[in-house]
Amino acid sequence: MPTFLGPFSDTDIEEEIFLKKLSLVNITIDSFSPPGTLNLGDIVLTGTRIVQVLINIKSGFNGSPILSIGTSSDPNRFADSSSSDLTETGVYLTTPLDTIEVASLIKAFWNPGGASQGSLEIFVILSDP
Repeated sequence: MPTFLGPFSDTDIEEEIFLKKLSLVNITIDSFSPPGTLNLGDIVLTGTRIVQVLINIKSGFNGSPILSIGTSSDPNRFADSSSSDLTETGVYLTTPLDTIEVASLIKAFWNPGGASQGSLEIFVILSDP
């Protein structure tokens, strides 16, 4: 015979369920942006979780541009160059669910590759440590 397991009170529920505050950092890149690394926001603290990376190609690039998103120690950590097709308008989403072990900057590694047209936006959703 089944056993009734309720009713429950608030004191019966584990209080280790935390709701984390989410934040958003973003940057816009176009064909005239110089090659190099671009910081997305401020230093990210240890324990911060990278929830999602969204790349919005507002207008497709010509040439052979290359984009990856990561950290100085791992430029492809959150999105590598195959995560999006920079020649096609559209939205590309990765869900790394990666936790930062050492405080660092999230960076976009950009090379326009001879592009003379195109623009994109990068959005990174993070949860507080």
